[in-house]
Amino acid sequence: LLWMDLVGYCHQDAKMCAGISRGLAPYTAGQVKLDNNGKGALAQAVPAGTYYVTGSGVIDNHAIFWGLKVDLKPGANSVVLDQRNGQPLN
Repeated sequence: LLWMDLVGYCHQDAKMCAGISRGLAPYTAGQVKLDNNGKGALAQAVPAGTYYVTGSGVIDNHAIFWGLKVDLKPGANSVVLDQRNGQPLN
């Protein structure tokens, strides 16, 4: 599991996000904190393999959730999270 945190979303309820992070820790291969442009990088290397990228945030004042299956290959990889591959929450 790779957990994404959109800047701004968790700042609204840091206590809730800290609880989510602690709860997911045993199942998490890495975390990425995205900037306001939606860009971020893993702080540590993650082995190649199949992962589920999950995260939530707000796009155009609408809450959205991502749960994407990704296959990481050796070397550089990238994943784009946008309204096309997310699920609206409201």
